[in-house]
Amino acid sequence: MIAAPTALTTLITTHSPTRSLPFVTSCPEKSLRYHIMSKEVPGRLFKLESSESDSHIEEILQLWKELDDYSKHSRATPEKAERLVQLYREEGIYGRLHEAYYRAALEWIGIGNTTRAVEHARRCVDHGLVFKGPDRPFVKNMERLIDDPEGIVRSRKRIAGLNSPKGFPVVGNLFQVLDHSAQKYQHWAKSLGDVYQVQLANTPIIIINSAAAAKKFFISNSQTFSSRPITYTFGRIASSSAGFTIGTSPYDDSLKRKKKGAASALNRPAIQTYIPYLDRESRTFLEDLLHYGKGGTIAIDPLPLIQRLSLSLVMTINWGVRMPSHEDPLFQEIIHVEEELNRFRSTVGNLQDHIPLLRLNPFSRTSSQAREMRRRRDAYLGKLDADLAEKVRRGVDQPCIQANVHRDAEAKLNEVELKSISLSVLGGGFETVSNTVHWTIGYLARHPEIQDRAFDAIREFQGPPGTGPGGESDQQLCDAADDLKCPYVAALAKEALRYFTVIPLALPRKSIRDMEYEGKLIPAGTTAYLNAWACNYDPEIWTDPEEFRPERWIENPDATVFTFGLGYRMCTAHILATRELYVIFMRMLRTFRLEPASGALPCDPRTDMKNPRDLIMAPKPYRVFCVPRDGGRLRQALDASRAMDSE
Repeated sequence: MIAAPTALTTLITTHSPTRSLPFVTSCPEKSLRYHIMSKEVPGRLFKLESSESDSHIEEILQLWKELDDYSKHSRATPEKAERLVQLYREEGIYGRLHEAYYRAALEWIGIGNTTRAVEHARRCVDHGLVFKGPDRPFVKNMERLIDDPEGIVRSRKRIAGLNSPKGFPVVGNLFQVLDHSAQKYQHWAKSLGDVYQVQLANTPIIIINSAAAAKKFFISNSQTFSSRPITYTFGRIASSSAGFTIGTSPYDDSLKRKKKGAASALNRPAIQTYIPYLDRESRTFLEDLLHYGKGGTIAIDPLPLIQRLSLSLVMTINWGVRMPSHEDPLFQEIIHVEEELNRFRSTVGNLQDHIPLLRLNPFSRTSSQAREMRRRRDAYLGKLDADLAEKVRRGVDQPCIQANVHRDAEAKLNEVELKSISLSVLGGGFETVSNTVHWTIGYLARHPEIQDRAFDAIREFQGPPGTGPGGESDQQLCDAADDLKCPYVAALAKEALRYFTVIPLALPRKSIRDMEYEGKLIPAGTTAYLNAWACNYDPEIWTDPEEFRPERWIENPDATVFTFGLGYRMCTAHILATRELYVIFMRMLRTFRLEPASGALPCDPRTDMKNPRDLIMAPKPYRVFCVPRDGGRLRQALDASRAMDSE
């Protein structure tokens, strides 16, 4: 009988296969004693007796060492496990081949490749039954992997020490949070703690439900959670042609450039240059309320008028072009497409984001809609960009973000990054404001006492009427350049952002490095949701979070509004959005009384949302009367301002 090579003897007598799946005990064998001179091991053939065989055995030893390394510096890979299988076969170690297959199954399941993992698990079982029998733990481990590979993938991703609600096989907690997600997460936090994990099918998610925890994760560890996960529907389909918005971009050098460009265009000094735009659009909003409401005699749906204001403002800032009317076909196209695209960003609205098997459906309505909305968005973005480029060429463009970059030879943004800013402006630049105003108008129509307090505060802030020829008319249009100087209305804007929290779950974050939280390791690559709703309603911050009370922001001006997120990925446009809300409320409440039409008027953000699965929560449709406080003087003020525009 042929003697075994020295290196093989070392392998056989010293190696212990201790690698295992995370949910089972390790392989029961305590060594690889391989009695090559004994007939106990059938099929052992020394096919290679030369130095080549010795080099193979040395390689096997090295592979065992690497595959048994569980540290974060481990170099173990599925490819190395595959090489181990190959070497076992070449060296004729058939009696122990099941152990190589076991290693390969572990490595493939470790990266979530269930197909390859099951393939090797079956081979491990087949060889193990022949050589070891059916009752060995490693056989049972592999049989469990074969039976539920997706469950093992989920269990491997879970974070040790974090609580989680009970879920269901395969889908985990997904079907429990399909609607009213933020409120459900807030409810679970009462028993599970401020920070816990849920399982959305294959995806484990950390949920952050308190102001203190949110600041720990997203301010103290701002750079750690500076990336975004790429979802299938919005990221892989809807964004495949024009790229990501700033808000949905993963962390990289391109994101840094985009954020820098957007920040310079949306900081306080830059916003001061946009005041003429805000002045004009908010005046047009008042004109629309007068015109479509027939002087307060007809109940109207205010949403299109609000959307026109916000959309026209961001279009003017970005492309230097207005949206003059909500009856414009381009307005209707942009609003429809952007609302649909925002649904594709929902954390639970697209099941195929969490259940990969659904992506294989060639008739998927979600996927086909995402492709259609992408095509339609590309069409109007292309037109807006082309029209601006032509104006720049002719030298007739208006000052705006895109034109400034076109002219700046030193600009660091490439075309894709420039388009990302445009996508960001349209993708979320107007919906937060328009939906917050929409909720607030409905609420104020039901609460005239808050309108009266705001009106009195504005009159007190303005002081006595002017002595000029306009008299009282001079005060009808509050100064658009006023930077949150009226305390009560500034507080009203903040309270509207808090109380209605139109983005109850902020866009998901993804960690780029490990983090420790209360003794628990949060590994790199973890996805976390900021429950902005729960944080805005945190009883540790507010004793009466369920009440709409603007005065809280006068009493506690340094408290945080979580609606725009926190830290490095906080909404870049939050200063402009707050300023826009303030001017809208100042001018609207100074000149109009809001009265409910007959029938129900939805204004409870807990129950009256149009679609509780959406990323951005809009109220159910309603109508209100917008009654001018002094129609004659208001028309006089608007006419005078329009005349100044034409000069």
